[in-house]
Formats: sequence, C-alpha cells, structure tokens
Amino acid sequence: MKDFLYGSQFNHISWSASYLLSMHSQLFIPLMIGSMMYLLRVATQYYGRRNAGHCHFHQWTEMEYEQIVNNFLSDISFKAPLARSNLDLQSLVEKRMASQGVSPIMIDRVKRCIKTGIKITTLTYSFLSPAAQEAIATYASYVISIDDLTTELSEELETYTATLTLGRKHRHTLLQGLTNHLGDQCRIFGPFGGDMIVKGTIEFLSSAVIEARQTEGLFLPKDAGEYLNFFRAKTGVAEPFAFFCFPEDTYPETAYLDTYVKAVPSIMLFLGYVNDILSFYKEEVSPTDSAGFIHSHSKLHTISLAQSSRQITRETVQVHFELITGLNQQGDLKFPARGVREFSRRGKTNVGALP
Repeated sequence: MKDFLYGSQFNHISWSASYLLSMHSQLFIPLMIGSMMYLLRVATQYYGRRNAGHCHFHQWTEMEYEQIVNNFLSDISFKAPLARSNLDLQSLVEKRMASQGVSPIMIDRVKRCIKTGIKITTLTYSFLSPAAQEAIATYASYVISIDDLTTELSEELETYTATLTLGRKHRHTLLQGLTNHLGDQCRIFGPFGGDMIVKGTIEFLSSAVIEARQTEGLFLPKDAGEYLNFFRAKTGVAEPFAFFCFPEDTYPETAYLDTYVKAVPSIMLFLGYVNDILSFYKEEVSPTDSAGFIHSHSKLHTISLAQSSRQITRETVQVHFELITGLNQQGDLKFPARGVREFSRRGKTNVGALP
C-alpha cells in the first residue's frame, strides 16, 4: 500500500489545508490534514538514519528534497494540527472488531495498527458524526493490519474474493472481521458509496499480494505510463477513503450524490500524489522499502528524481486548487464554517521542525 496510505512495511500512516475561496472548502481541509501530518512525521523520523548506511540518495540531497516539500506545503498553505489520543474511540473499535469475529489474540497483536487507524480518523474525518468516525476507524484498522501482515496472509488473500462470493467463512479471523464490517458500508455510506468502498477494498486485497511479490523495480515501456496510476489506485485504498467523506447521516445520496461524486476522482488523485511526495524520503532511507512511485515515474520519463518530484508536486498543487474551486462552486453542499479561517492565517511548515 506504499502508493497511498502506508509504507510497504507498516511503520505509521503514510497518508491540504487552506481556506482559499469560501466555506465550501471545509470538506477538503480535514481530508488532507491527517495524511499530511503523518507522512511528514514518518519522513522526519528517518532523518536520524542518514549515518546508519541506509540512505540511498545519490542523484540529489536531503536538502533539495526538503526544499521541494516545504515549497509544496507553502503553496497549499498547510499547517500540521496537534495529534490527540482518543482512548474511547480505540475501545469502541476494538469492541466492534471483536463483535465482527476477530479473535482477542489478533486484536492484541494489531493494537499498533488500530491506534494508527484512530489517528487517521480523528485528524482526517473530525467533521463527521461519532458513528461515522467509528466505522471509518474500524475500516482503517483492518486495512492497516492486513497491509502489515500481507506476507502471512498472502495465501488467503489470493482466495479472498472467491471465498466472499461463495459465501464461505474465512479461515483468518482478521479477514472474516473485515468481511463482516464491509456488510455495513452501504448502510453507513449509501448504496453507491458502500459499493465503491467494497470494490476498492477487494482491489486492495488482490493487489497487495502482487505488490508484495514485486521485490525488484518494474520495467515499464513508455507506452505503459498509465500503469503507474492504475496500480497505485488499486493498492492505495484511495476510493474508500474518498467516499468516507460523505456518510449517509451527513450527505445522503438521494440529495448529494450527484454533487459530491464529481469530486471523488480528484480527491483520489490528490491523496495519491501527496503520498508520492511525502513518503519518498522514507522509502529512500528504509532498507526494507522498495522503490516507490517517484522512482518509477523518473525511470519511465527518463528524468532525475528531483525533476520527477518537482513535476509531481506541481501537478498536486494544481489538483488541489482545482478541487477547492470545484467544491466552492457546489452551492448545495453545506459545509460547516467553524475553524476554516484559522487555516488561511497559518504559514509555512518546516519539515525539519516537525516532531
């Protein structure tokens, strides 16, 4: 899942915020806060390894990369929020997973993944109801845990869809719990949104096994350039996390689907791009992570890593502004104005200063 939310080996969430035009951009603001904050934290946690023999930077320097990231954050007026623990939500998620069939031993084993799922939810979807946040946090806990255990689960992941469609029970309690959780998605996120969440989940489970087998760089001819975006969309779980913005109790499909569904592709694209930019450093210095999207993009277009990063950054900023503008024009979506203006007053975030 390294192409959207997480590293290829689980460390933290590998998932902007500015008031640009009007109160209608409030929906987009919280969606990006969590992803930006944790990707930055992951990147900076690896700075201490520069002298440990793990860093693979050779075409450019950490300083150049930091400049690219800081310029990007400045362009979208991003400011990292404070992270707060939510023990009540964690307890609710653990109880929900237990009720869905996950064994106590497995819940204890994936507690770190659950905590990360809680952080993603509270930072990213704070504008939603407690019930919606609980459902999202539970989902995030499942996919992070499965991503962390892909090698162990690979055999059963390969047969997940067949087991699901035949109505059989999964052998692994984590996968059975996920299946039971997916059954609630249409009720919580609407018939169409729920279907897209289930579809995106199956794509992630199927492609996770393929990604785990790709231990070496993938050769791509120039005429296969769209494959990078295609496979990233499969492994990244971007579609479910985009539709999580629109639960039925806040934006019922009968009233809002025709409006918000137009923004979903751009939200997915932005989430993928943000991960490409901010998880690059972690992938470079980690001895276990394989080459990510920027490496593949650089090779495909025969340009340097720095050039590839700058190009992707420019495209990301463009998507950001287009999406904010598009949301601003949707007059029938009523977003809360509270807290929006503080984001417009915040300035540049320095990567090196993050905790």
